[in-house]
Amino acid sequence: MRATISRVRYMHGLTLLMGAILSIIPLSSMAQITCPVTMYTDIIDAQSNEITCDIDATLNILSPDGSLSNLSTLTRAGVLNVNVALNNYGDLYNRSVINNYGTLYNYADFIFFPGAPFLGGNSRLYNYGFLYNLENISGLGNIYNIGTFYNSGGMNVGIWNSGASVDIYNLGTLFNSGTMNAFKIDNSGVMHNSGEFLIDSIPSYSSYLINHNIINNDGNMRIEFVFNSQFAMENYGTINNNGNLTFAGPQPSYNYGVLNITGTLYNFNSTLYNADGTMYVSENGVLEDILEDSSNQASFPSAYHQTDGSTVVDGRLTQRSVTFSGGTFGGRGTVTSTSGPISIGADASINPGNTIVDNPTDFTANLTLGSDVNMDGSLIIEIADLNNFDSLTVQGAIDFGTTSEIIFDLFEYTPGIGDQYDFLFVDELNGFDNISYSFADLPQDLRFDVLNNNGTNLSLLIAPIPEPTTYAMMAMGLAGIGFIRKRKQKS
Repeated sequence: MRATISRVRYMHGLTLLMGAILSIIPLSSMAQITCPVTMYTDIIDAQSNEITCDIDATLNILSPDGSLSNLSTLTRAGVLNVNVALNNYGDLYNRSVINNYGTLYNYADFIFFPGAPFLGGNSRLYNYGFLYNLENISGLGNIYNIGTFYNSGGMNVGIWNSGASVDIYNLGTLFNSGTMNAFKIDNSGVMHNSGEFLIDSIPSYSSYLINHNIINNDGNMRIEFVFNSQFAMENYGTINNNGNLTFAGPQPSYNYGVLNITGTLYNFNSTLYNADGTMYVSENGVLEDILEDSSNQASFPSAYHQTDGSTVVDGRLTQRSVTFSGGTFGGRGTVTSTSGPISIGADASINPGNTIVDNPTDFTANLTLGSDVNMDGSLIIEIADLNNFDSLTVQGAIDFGTTSEIIFDLFEYTPGIGDQYDFLFVDELNGFDNISYSFADLPQDLRFDVLNNNGTNLSLLIAPIPEPTTYAMMAMGLAGIGFIRKRKQKS
């Protein structure tokens, strides 16, 4: 380590020996500052000179109204504490720690010393104030944002083949309208993306996105080539995607919070799990499967799997595999499995209609399943009135298992005798006799029947409770009708 004596050279050849404090010293174009040193200054203009601090040395710039302007090269191997304005127009190399408590503007190149994470280095930037990047931040290290970080330039810090890697930890507010590339994003604050955001990795280094609070995406966010992690994304907070969000695998992603899709979510070569979270695909939203490399189809089949929580699809959800082993599933959109039937487990339920709102005319709607269905769970049909009730359309065959159930629920409505509700439309219906039924809040003087119309449609019919003396006659009549129907089917 250098001694605490600092040398400041002037172009006239005068050399000053300084102690730990340098106060209001005008720097010429030939000046050189060697740390450690503390500056209480209004302006430090490092034009055409070099400010160098060795490892473990500290450069403190503490004047509340001052600024440090770098137009050439500022190399940092020690600690730089800034609570003023630091303006970089040249090259800023960081090998250790920068603590920003003021405002840091970067108009040129801000470079983390190459090799830091892989070689055991600890190049870090802590922002407690305002950080503005208008040009380029690159290299290896970590960025911790506790304040406000605006990026409208390029952060080419996560493209592995350029030898660059920066992990970003956000506890404050991050605005990106430029390009950001990183290996890891850990967000406990608020992130707003209207530009390009890429998270990728190499086989020897793990990468992922973890969200504990809020991410708003109006641009493009992409998570890909995640090799050395157990997951690509874990969401415990809220992600609002109004742009394009891509999970490119091969590791799975997990939603434990709220994932709102009003734009497009591309999930391919991986599995997206809704694990006790809430997934909402709006009317104009899309969650779909795109395969850029068809050779990966067998190794990394794209899938949507809900183990608990709720999924509401008012738009379109298309995956190679769709499974609901638990939780609820509803909406007014279309869900399609392109490589097999949609699986509804015994602990899962389908509730068509938009369960996000309470308006009866919006609450009830038709949900479309664009493929075959294996049904072992519950189908909940809510009835608001004779013209507003849930229905399910299956563009294929539906197979009802022995644990399947249909539940009818009145939504502040009393049906009348003879009312009929066509609630299920299918191409082929199997396992009709396996279905059990229940009807919540049905008046005691009414009963219901479920009619199987040629195996392509199920209807709910409301009828009165017959008088005891008419039971025998009614049974004989129903038997005769069944005999006639049977004879007609044979003919």
